[in-house]
Amino acid sequence: VTAMEDIESVLTTLEAKVQSFEDEIVELEQILPIRFARMTEEEIAEVEHNVANDKQQFSDIQQKTIDMRASISKLRDEIQAAEDTADVIPAVRELRRGLLHTVRALTGVSIAIRLEKSILVPLNVNFHEAASIALENRLDLMNRRGIVVDTRRRYEVAAERLLTDVNLVAEGSVGTPPLASSNEPFDFSSDSAQFRAGIEIVTPLDRRRARNNFRAAQVSLQRARRNYMAAEDQVKLDIRTMYNEAITEARIFEICRRALRVAARELDQAIEFGDRPDAGEYAGGRGVNISRALENILYNQNEMIESWAEYETARLSIYRDMGTMDINESGLWADDIVNLKAR
Repeated sequence: VTAMEDIESVLTTLEAKVQSFEDEIVELEQILPIRFARMTEEEIAEVEHNVANDKQQFSDIQQKTIDMRASISKLRDEIQAAEDTADVIPAVRELRRGLLHTVRALTGVSIAIRLEKSILVPLNVNFHEAASIALENRLDLMNRRGIVVDTRRRYEVAAERLLTDVNLVAEGSVGTPPLASSNEPFDFSSDSAQFRAGIEIVTPLDRRRARNNFRAAQVSLQRARRNYMAAEDQVKLDIRTMYNEAITEARIFEICRRALRVAARELDQAIEFGDRPDAGEYAGGRGVNISRALENILYNQNEMIESWAEYETARLSIYRDMGTMDINESGLWADDIVNLKAR
């Protein structure tokens, strides 16, 4: 009787999990189109095949829970009608074994479905778009462009100071006699008057300081231009590095997803093999196989989480390098809310 109560309690919990798991399948149906938009036809076919198998297994589990509920009712009637409870112990053990297998099967299916529900927030720009946006929005690049413009102006001023000057010069003397020898200061005499006119040319050869300033301005302009080009190249390099990092981590994430699914299957096989009646002497390795399968699951889970973290770091770095990252009042990236909704 106690065993039957335990079995019924576990079955009730299992039925509740099966019912709640139906919502996860509905969520998966909504997420799959988002994943398919970024996958190849072969990858889509593989995911559809895996999901179809998972749904079939879940359908089998639902049917098994219904059958076990009927078996429990039937077995209770047999226990009440039996004179010796020892006659129904094998049936109770078989029901218990079936319930255990069903719980394990649901665990495996739940892992597989939740794996398929995991999704990365996509990059909304490619490398060329990100680089173009960065060149337009980066404040440090704007400052460097301003330095180049200021240096260019100083260069033009130095160049203007080095231009050749041509001056028209005219001088004249009216030729009046000195006041000491004459009392008529306005006694102009055209014969003694002198007039001179000419052109004065000042060439760069005569302007050593201006010439040196011009050459220094030339060097400063080239240095400023090269510094600006180096800053542009560094921005493009940073974006390309993080973009490639994001693409790589996205692929690693998918690889870890597949590896984790394989590890879950290994765990199911290890448990199933150890519970087989004909396992015989090989059943002793059951604990080793299960332990190894659990270690593989834990390892691949950690790898999957790490690849997700690396992907998000690379994606954040791309938006930072583009100069379009908005920080809210709490000091957090404003994209965080959107990310949480997408995940």
